[in-house]
Amino acid sequence: GANRRTRLVPVEDEQRVIRTIQRLSDRGLGHQKIATQVRSLHANARDMSRHKVRRILERKEQGLHYEHA
Repeated sequence: GANRRTRLVPVEDEQRVIRTIQRLSDRGLGHQKIATQVRSLHANARDMSRHKVRRILERKEQGLHYEHA
């Protein structure tokens, strides 16, 4: 029905990309260098751009990524 609740569930491949982005950012790399590294390390992220990196990091800072241990 119209009131159905949906739940976001983590997709492990995407979580790996997010963790890589965070790790590279923590090391001080810029958005473009992070995007380049992510494209070479993750087959599922061949379209990663510096703009996507920036948006992911901004959401991460806002606590909007669901991660499980």
